[in-house]
Amino acid sequence: MDTSLIPPGFTLTNHILYGTTNDGMVMHLKLQRPDKKNAMYSEMYDTMNEVMLLAAKDPLVKALLIYGANGNLSAGNDLKAALSSQKQRSKESFVKMFWDTVTFPKPLYYLVQGCCIGVVPPLVAYADFVYCTEDAYFVMPFMALNLATEGMSPITFPELVGRRKAAEMILTDVTLGAKEAVAKGFANGIVNGTIETEPIIGDPTKCIPGLKKLLQADISTLMRAKELMTQGRSLERLQSVNKAEMDVVTEIYKSQLFKDTVDRYMKAAINKGNPKL
Repeated sequence: MDTSLIPPGFTLTNHILYGTTNDGMVMHLKLQRPDKKNAMYSEMYDTMNEVMLLAAKDPLVKALLIYGANGNLSAGNDLKAALSSQKQRSKESFVKMFWDTVTFPKPLYYLVQGCCIGVVPPLVAYADFVYCTEDAYFVMPFMALNLATEGMSPITFPELVGRRKAAEMILTDVTLGAKEAVAKGFANGIVNGTIETEPIIGDPTKCIPGLKKLLQADISTLMRAKELMTQGRSLERLQSVNKAEMDVVTEIYKSQLFKDTVDRYMKAAINKGNPKL
């Protein structure tokens, strides 16, 4: 991204663009890697963790809004980076990313445009509000990649979309479209029209339903309610599953089977003209 396009008060670090609008009440966290469909690598997770902590501690911020550049949320993990010794995904930062999402103390919004792939749908599953454009879709190609489940998806997806649909998504890589995501309760709704995300969404209250009303609420009241919602979950169970998944995934990443599968998968995707990293 051309640094001259970064809005005043915003910062770009490790392909994460962040800053506040709406009198400091909305923290934006934008995945800014459009040439890779905002595919993620370990340093991006680290920066996301830092921005979430910043938003949690800022007394003015009432909501965190996460979205992606150029009409996509994210193509998931950058598999080339994951297999590179220089950019090997940090198990600790990845686990922390999920745990910070689960326990984030303020309202968390995701705006999903285009692709939401791999480990990203499990992240989105822990948001308080999810809004989609009509072209949004969610897919977790765990089986195609000979990969284990990630992001505690065996717990959250049966809860959100039902056991049968969750089995289709996790065990057969079935794609969930925007309309079905709303019908199944995975997303709150579909936003109509074109949403301008470049360089940022100037005023999110104009395109995110209900956000304007939420920003009128007292911050301490919002945080008390969110804390009680979080306490309603079995956090110990989630944490145990999250760590177990990462132990398995870490070993899989070292295997030759996974490396060969990724190579075939990426070649096939590139030949289709739509690489899913």
